[in-house]
Amino acid sequence: MIRVALTLALLLGLALAGWLATRSWTHDRGGAAAVAAPPPAARPAPAPAAAAARASERLPPLEELPEPVRRYLEATVYPPTSGLLTPERADLLNPNARHERPRPIPDTLGPDESKLVSSLFTSDRFQYIGEDVAEARLVVQGRDGPIEVNVLRAQAWREGRGGDEGEPEPFVLRRAEDGLRGEIELARFEDHHGPIRLEVEFEYAPDRTHTEELRLFLTPASRIPAVFTGELQDQQQAGGLRVLAGIEVRTPGFYRIDANLFDAAGQPVAFASFKGELSPSDRSVALDFFGKVLRDADAPGPYTLRDLRGYRFLDGSYPDREHIPDAAFRFVTAAHAADATAVETLSGAPRGERARRVRRSQRRGTRRRDRRRRGRSRHYGRDGCLVREGAAGRRACRGRPAGGRYGRRIRKNPIEGWSELCLNTPVLSSSANAGEDSGVEAAHFGERRRGALKRRPAAARRNGTWRSP
Repeated sequence: MIRVALTLALLLGLALAGWLATRSWTHDRGGAAAVAAPPPAARPAPAPAAAAARASERLPPLEELPEPVRRYLEATVYPPTSGLLTPERADLLNPNARHERPRPIPDTLGPDESKLVSSLFTSDRFQYIGEDVAEARLVVQGRDGPIEVNVLRAQAWREGRGGDEGEPEPFVLRRAEDGLRGEIELARFEDHHGPIRLEVEFEYAPDRTHTEELRLFLTPASRIPAVFTGELQDQQQAGGLRVLAGIEVRTPGFYRIDANLFDAAGQPVAFASFKGELSPSDRSVALDFFGKVLRDADAPGPYTLRDLRGYRFLDGSYPDREHIPDAAFRFVTAAHAADATAVETLSGAPRGERARRVRRSQRRGTRRRDRRRRGRSRHYGRDGCLVREGAAGRRACRGRPAGGRYGRRIRKNPIEGWSELCLNTPVLSSSANAGEDSGVEAAHFGERRRGALKRRPAAARRNGTWRSP
């Protein structure tokens, strides 16, 4: 016995001595390495020009790129604040115009087109400021031409976030050559900022009436945030054209200012926008027309600046903007020539990196986040069995353990391979809830939870294939 104890003590001593020696050798080696190893040298940052050159070299030619990447590169040759102004851009050429069209009266729709009657209720523009006068026009036409109508009611409502506010203001529609016209003096709405709803009810046939609505936007004189002073200057900068528009800011905030540029023949050339914070200390706003836009338009100066407009944005408020009175003046620039050597700021590394991201996204495809695996759907039967539909259309039911949600375990049937309680459960087949694979069928069941029938699945509600079991 004593010999065994001595042997064990000797072995433990040898193991402890070896462990101490190994620990001391490792510590000394690590310390020496830490002292001898020089600190890692910092890698010099690449120059911006070199990074831009590498980014442009990595992209293949435009014709070899996938269609999404090619469309992105073609759509981003200009900055978002400047671009070509073509005759098709009616929203920019006529920024405050209305675009209503005659609409058929629903009661006249039918197989007999001779009974069709259409109506048009519009005004001279959409935005009004201060004490402007709105001109409303009503035109009712049948198949054979204009129809004389009897106006039963014509009134204007102040519209707030929750609907109409206050009392309506009546107005009169009088006969004119092109229908019925009426003037609404907006000075009566000095206490209101936002939409104004015009409503007119008329009788177009015996005992046949129809109601039309129209909305305007009013910025009262007390809410005008800024005005244009009429002082403008132009200068050539970075191959493009910069116009400094004088402005008197009354209320500080975030502003958007827009303007259009036309050539000497009156043809549209370009548009420019300013977005940023303005304060009463600011005396002018810079509108930059991109140099590549002027070169692509191939229209030499002098240019004419028109349609100077803008508003102050009110984040989180209703309404969300306060309009600036549109500038009625025009400004003619000097005969600046488009610089062919202008720097295209959108052809560097950031644009190439965005193009590569679009290319990677196009290669990966779109992934939908769904808790269910593709090609499978899970639904519990009203008796507590879990019905699973796989890609092969195989059905399997699994029971719940005793004491769980259903309070008992469902016995397996070794012959059929699935639960006995599922044998008599009605199954409704549907492929809308089981993924995109053909032949996949999903079983939709109700589930009794605490004595209440669970709502039918969302997919079955959409396609109307669910029946109560």
